[in-house]
Amino acid sequence: MLTKDLSVTFCGVKFPNPFCLSSSPVGNCYEMCAKAYDTGWGGIVFKTIGFSPP
Repeated sequence: MLTKDLSVTFCGVKFPNPFCLSSSPVGNCYEMCAKAYDTGWGGIVFKTIGFSPP
């Protein structure tokens, strides 16, 4: 099977493809982020990220 290279570089960061999940409940925990990565999403946009909740 032939595959196409869909990788993109944005602000110096290389993504495997241009499809990213938006900031939403879908990416609010590690398990969901890992599942998105495993299914082929190129990235995840976080609203806020930190070591502990404010």
